[in-house]
Amino acid sequence: MENTISDETLNAIDEYIGSRIRLRRNLIGLSQNQLAQTLNISFQQLQKYEKGSNRISGSRIWHLARTLNTPVSYFFDGIERTLSSRGIDFSIFAKDCLCDSSDDFGILQQPYEMQQNIRELINAFVRINDSKIRNNILALIQSVADTNVKTD
Repeated sequence: MENTISDETLNAIDEYIGSRIRLRRNLIGLSQNQLAQTLNISFQQLQKYEKGSNRISGSRIWHLARTLNTPVSYFFDGIERTLSSRGIDFSIFAKDCLCDSSDDFGILQQPYEMQQNIRELINAFVRINDSKIRNNILALIQSVADTNVKTD
């Protein structure tokens, strides 16, 4: 059985990886320029990576993971579910080689303003040293979310 990947699939994968780079960069509060300088690439090259218009090598993904303080697998988490929703068939590939943890919590589907709020919330939350306070804040947020379900 031949496992060929179409250009459409490869492009979708590049776009997905790029969206994960952009998400992680935003979550830790780096500008495109700051990340590009750290990676020793141009601002325009980083933009192309984030848009998925340029393919990223394995060594560059490894460098990005170290720079963004995340495991390499982060760039692929949730990819099967996301790409399947675009009509891409993964049945010819081994099931255990694809991640589907969806740990982005739907952040990329949120409006940009909401993405900014999420980043600020996470940055503030991780600065709280007292675990009891963190747990109380988490319980409060969950309680408010549970009682604030939108009814349209």
